[in-house]
Amino acid sequence: MQTHIRKCNILSWIAKKPKPSTEILSISTDSEASQSDFSQTNESKEPSESSSSSQPDQSFIVEEKNIPVQKRPSTASMQIKAEMVEVVSEEEVDSETHALFLSPPFDKFGRKPGDLGYDKSTLYISEKYLSAMTPCEEQFWRIKMEYFDTIVFFKKGKFYELFAEDAVLSAELFGLRLTKRGAMKMTGVPEMSLDLWTEKFIHKGYKVAIVDQKETSVSQNMRVKSGDARQKIIERELKEVVTDTTTSSDGIGICSLFIHEIENTEKADITIAVFRPMESEFFVLQFEDDKELFSVKSIMKKENIKEVITNSPAVLKEKVIPIRKDTWSQDVASTIEAMGAHSLEGKKKEALEILVSYLKYLKYAFSAQLVEYTDKVKNHMQVDGRTIEMLCLVEQPNKKERDTSSLLGLIDQTKTRQGKRLLRQWIIRPLVCISQIEKRYATAEMLENIPERGLLESHLRKIGDINDFVKKAKNYKVRPEEIRRLSSSMEEVGCIHAVLLSAISRLTPQEIDLTHIQLLADKISSFGVISKITEGFDISGDIMPLSTDPELIAAEKYKQKVLDMLQIYGRKESDTAQIEFTVKRIGREHYLECSKQDSSLADGKKYIPSGSTKTVARYTTSELRKLSETYLEAEEKITFLATESVSRISKRISDNDANLKTISMGVAALDCLISFGYCKGAKPVLSDRLQIKGLLNVEHTHIPNDIEIDTENRLVVMTGPNMAGKSTFLRNISTAIVLRQIGAKVPAEQFAGPVYDRLFTRIGASDNLLEGESTFQIEMKETANILANATEKSFVIIDELGRGTSTKEGSAISMAVKEYLKKLRCTALYATHFFSAIKPSDVTMKMDYKYVINSQNHQEILYLYNLVMGICKDSCGIDICKMTKVPDSVIIRALEIKRQRAAQ
Repeated sequence: MQTHIRKCNILSWIAKKPKPSTEILSISTDSEASQSDFSQTNESKEPSESSSSSQPDQSFIVEEKNIPVQKRPSTASMQIKAEMVEVVSEEEVDSETHALFLSPPFDKFGRKPGDLGYDKSTLYISEKYLSAMTPCEEQFWRIKMEYFDTIVFFKKGKFYELFAEDAVLSAELFGLRLTKRGAMKMTGVPEMSLDLWTEKFIHKGYKVAIVDQKETSVSQNMRVKSGDARQKIIERELKEVVTDTTTSSDGIGICSLFIHEIENTEKADITIAVFRPMESEFFVLQFEDDKELFSVKSIMKKENIKEVITNSPAVLKEKVIPIRKDTWSQDVASTIEAMGAHSLEGKKKEALEILVSYLKYLKYAFSAQLVEYTDKVKNHMQVDGRTIEMLCLVEQPNKKERDTSSLLGLIDQTKTRQGKRLLRQWIIRPLVCISQIEKRYATAEMLENIPERGLLESHLRKIGDINDFVKKAKNYKVRPEEIRRLSSSMEEVGCIHAVLLSAISRLTPQEIDLTHIQLLADKISSFGVISKITEGFDISGDIMPLSTDPELIAAEKYKQKVLDMLQIYGRKESDTAQIEFTVKRIGREHYLECSKQDSSLADGKKYIPSGSTKTVARYTTSELRKLSETYLEAEEKITFLATESVSRISKRISDNDANLKTISMGVAALDCLISFGYCKGAKPVLSDRLQIKGLLNVEHTHIPNDIEIDTENRLVVMTGPNMAGKSTFLRNISTAIVLRQIGAKVPAEQFAGPVYDRLFTRIGASDNLLEGESTFQIEMKETANILANATEKSFVIIDELGRGTSTKEGSAISMAVKEYLKKLRCTALYATHFFSAIKPSDVTMKMDYKYVINSQNHQEILYLYNLVMGICKDSCGIDICKMTKVPDSVIIRALEIKRQRAAQ
């Protein structure tokens, strides 16, 4: 399939700065990186020193012309390559000259850094250099050639080693001990800590390539002895490329995004394809967005997107992935066909192809399906990305631990990973169907009151991340202990199912609508099918063999037979030499061991000394070496068969992903609903007007307040001094509406109100210096989005609009926006310090305060944090100055000026 890069123009009103240099970058998914021809067999020789330059991903732009995917190097590029080859003669090539092909590093097309379209993810090394390397060096550099911007962990025995600048970088970042093997810099980490070090590099913004051994030294020897004519060094392969998205179990997503300008308009044509790794789902959308990309950013916030493949990196803060489109995987079309996306055409198809190709480039296996994006007005209250950030609804960026500053962190009492992910989705996608809200609330209330609640929580704590099991199974990364964990989790799901059925049997439809809880029980009812997957498994050391596998049983018996032969050999040698020998295994070898006193009796021609201690001497013989080698081969056979059995189980898990996902969803929903039982407050009631009595924050630490907004006067103007609690109250009421529409209790004595279709907030702003945007500009962008999209059924919060410009202009804008919101007839709370913007007809409320005399006989402000009817005409800014220790002379002068202006 020949594919061309689509012509893309960066929107002039998006990227208001010079275009960065164009790059054409490709995705390579073939396995050539690990399939090299070797002419040497010295496995001990290491890759030589170099100056690799692995760096975090940078932004890019797709070139503005059609270029064939299989573009070959130009004549000029080939001339550059020829010059690179002729730097030294073949005789001069040795381990110390490898740095020459990195000075500078040319990409696979012969372009150097700074050239138009330079591909930093590839490296060109001539065959002359490669042929002069040892086989192990060649293995390493052939992989590094295709993943030059990636940290490569290269498996050698029980360690993963890093070479060249990867090693230097690991020493600089993490203090790993930098050593040399020959002229090659290297560091290494034990295989058991691979996940830890991978995570460290990922956290620093790097991709990590894992190169694993396809065989051990024992299996390599077995292969060579069997007459296998393949390479005579240990075979290795690139197993996977790990990124923040593929390694996380927190529901992080990845997307491809194309932005195309619509001529003569302030809009853009958007095509976005999103992959959800934990659900193994894709969805593709095409729509028009405004020039600020509010809809795009909302999708990215809700889907927790951390990696983006895009033609417009300048407009995004997320990590931008270099797209290498010239070497797409040939089976992309068949993959898309398999997921049911054959009907996609045009830009939608292209966006999905790029995303699938990138996953294949990462060696990420998946069996995903194309789903419909469900975040629609008819299903959920629309909450845009900016509102999610302003209200701190979910976790804040760069916070690893539980984030108690967010609504999610405050109400999250879930016991499972899938429960926490689902709770996050519920919070950012509140319901709009009142029957669904009431069913969810009723089920949570029932679970809160049944005596088995504690028992259910106990079982939930023991359930692993089922979605993560499936994800790993699809990539054949499931460890034996994780299979056992899945089996144990299914046992816990079975117990939960029994508890739910018992609770349902005691209740009657007259007491409670049982449909929702019955649905939960039905979702997890297929646990028995999954339990059968792991039947016959047991833990045995680091592997988990099938105890009913006849081939494995035979291999175990043969290993025991060889072990018996070793013991018999030891007893025979003891009788022959009249020495009390014992056969002892040390590392991978077996030795004849005797006391130091008896060592003088050993025949030096037959018994070859192999070390000693203060008390014992060790020997080996040709026959013992053969037996020891046979024993190691028997162990290797068992390991191979056990690995095969784990792979078979992984496939069964993958084949049953639909059942497992259904079970996981049922467990997650149950977990969330039980978590709702920890929310304190009132049961919401449906009403045409919003009436809240005793509104608190989620922690119940604030002063309670009442508010009522009727159906005629839907806009309330709020005033009050600085620091009086206006913004806090606005956040509290917004949070209460979200809690109500996810089916939880509301932190109030009473709550009655309608169901809202959209929630908008404009609270606080700061300069965005990197994008050249002022505080006022950001305010106006957000306000424009609200005015363009709010409806009669929306709830709008606006806090201190217009403060980023002059008082006169700010007041005028504030009044105009307030009047526009009134015409929309949306429910709105409008906080302002511009008293001139308030009309006598406005419904007004204020945060109350009073002055008291302190111990120094000075007047100071006392905040009451009570919301009352009326207008506060003093912002008390000078009182805040006193509290912040502004010099007295400044405060006295400010008071004089204030009095003078009041008299005018």
